[in-house]
Amino acid sequence: MNENLTGYSALSDEDLVRRAREDRAAFGALYQRYYDRIYRYLLYRTHNQHDAEDLAGRVFERALQHLGRYQERGYPFGAWLFTIAHNLVANYLRERQRRPTTRLEFAPEPTGDDVVEALEQEDLAALLERAVSRLSPERQHLIWLRYVEELPHAEIARRLGKSEEAVRAQLSRALRTLRQDLARHPAVHDPGSAR
Repeated sequence: MNENLTGYSALSDEDLVRRAREDRAAFGALYQRYYDRIYRYLLYRTHNQHDAEDLAGRVFERALQHLGRYQERGYPFGAWLFTIAHNLVANYLRERQRRPTTRLEFAPEPTGDDVVEALEQEDLAALLERAVSRLSPERQHLIWLRYVEELPHAEIARRLGKSEEAVRAQLSRALRTLRQDLARHPAVHDPGSAR
């Protein structure tokens, strides 16, 4: 950690936010605390390292611009950052759909059974990603926190300002919706049918 920020590491998010309104170094501590998580979320959603980096920078730029308006009210700072990230990536994805691009990949081509297996895995991953994208933003965020960040229910509840029971119930409903959505696709029942 940066030597100038070590004094901030023990402070809560709320204390750092209060200080960051006057002291930009405190905002730097918030940036260090959350950048990796925000970046991983954006990379997961964009599948592009450069776009994820750009969007992560924009998340913190926007947070800094609007820090004076942030009030906790049971909505933790980290959740506020993820809301900003979600809104920015939603706009990014909408714009990308309007202007599709083709990426050139310079990787050796797999051969034989590797090709079939790779395509099947890619198809199933894309199918799951599409199913998750059809969930509400709140449910997508819960899935992200639980299965990508691998956070326990109690930590998710703390971050979102909800009870642990509410988090478990919402995750259960999200997973049920995903199962129902995926059950309609034949490749989920028979991966060989995706060929």
